[in-house]
Amino acid sequence: MSQSLVSLPALVGVARMAGARVMHWYKNEELRAEAKRDESPVTQADLAAHELLAAELPRLLPGVPIVSEEGGVEAATSIRLVQEESCFWLIDPLDGTRDFLSRTGDFSVNIALMVDGQPAIGCVLSPTRGVCYVADRNEGAFMQNAPASQLLPIHSRAADQQHFTCLVSRSHLHGEDQRLLAGYPHAIVKRVGSALKYVEIAAGAADVSVRNSPTSLWDTAAAQCVLETSGGKMLDFNGEPLRYRTGTLINPPFVAFGDANFPWSEFLKKLSL
Repeated sequence: MSQSLVSLPALVGVARMAGARVMHWYKNEELRAEAKRDESPVTQADLAAHELLAAELPRLLPGVPIVSEEGGVEAATSIRLVQEESCFWLIDPLDGTRDFLSRTGDFSVNIALMVDGQPAIGCVLSPTRGVCYVADRNEGAFMQNAPASQLLPIHSRAADQQHFTCLVSRSHLHGEDQRLLAGYPHAIVKRVGSALKYVEIAAGAADVSVRNSPTSLWDTAAAQCVLETSGGKMLDFNGEPLRYRTGTLINPPFVAFGDANFPWSEFLKKLSL
């Protein structure tokens, strides 16, 4: 995969267009949430961002299918596309809908281009902060601090293995923070929503994140590309990189870290995970 296939600035531009749709609804009094089959919430913002991406991504790569959280198709159809298509978009138009509804600001637009079952290009936009993170595995990882500004290279940082910063979920916390502080009393624990946790690690703003509750493929693919391209890793609890052709749309529990030398196995043992 190379930048000649998808222009990173163009992809960032599409993500920002979707982010504008999301922000239109962010403080709109007519915003309402409905429950999907899995009881997760969906809003007009989710659907508006999906419609924008479904219209604009084919302009970047005509004929490439899109697998979206808001695609409105049966799970079996999405799984078949993930399993069989050599190249497809995997997107979450609004990752962190609960945070969106709670007005925390911690939500994102996630866009991944999957090639042979792995994220080759990833883009994660924070609509409230105006910051976009994007990566091509063959070109590097970058962040853009404002629309039309320069793409700046990013790299994850070396971690102090006792005084590190750990990011945990804001809306799906299952005691990870308490377990972490019991094992690492000098660690800093911050609650952050959506895929922003993993791109912050990629940009060197934090060191590690652990997720013990379910996530879907579109929650992680774009951020995994950014994180791994920046020098980090995203591993399941057996030490294997997250895979996407497993016959399900649900990820296993995983740990993300920026420092390749981070003792992730010891970390999980201390957390009793």
